[in-house]
Amino acid sequence: MERIAFPSQLIKATPGEIVFFSREVPAPSGGTWSILVPIEPFSADDEYSTDWRAGAEGPYIVSTQIRLEFIEVPAEDLSGLANRAFQFPVNPADGYIDGSIYLCGSHNPVDVTAIEFGPATVNSIRATLDATFDFQFELRDVLNFDLTFSADLIFRRG
Repeated sequence: MERIAFPSQLIKATPGEIVFFSREVPAPSGGTWSILVPIEPFSADDEYSTDWRAGAEGPYIVSTQIRLEFIEVPAEDLSGLANRAFQFPVNPADGYIDGSIYLCGSHNPVDVTAIEFGPATVNSIRATLDATFDFQFELRDVLNFDLTFSADLIFRRG
């Protein structure tokens, strides 16, 4: 069976959000961060197709996002993240980021091993993430790949 390579150039981040959940929020979210990075829409033949291509000509438009949850870093606001870099282990090691992207009818793991934050404004920050997209967890015929990408994130409290 031939393996399919996902065209990694289709992972084009659009502005997303970064949320800090106060310690008063019940576990497991309390005291952690989450990041949501929408991906620029691209085309496929249908919802389950692995014939992905750039553009929004369809016939099916893939609209998805990278969701990262339970991020543990020693900061509670953007000033604590600004100009800092953090390393993370891969799932299931303690301290991993619970990450996924929904594609082809399944949630595919995204293992983020590093985040580097740039300067912060009052309500936004730029993040550069090192990630492995684990498509073979659910989409056995689609190859995994590593990607470093950046996203502008708007801050809010959860």
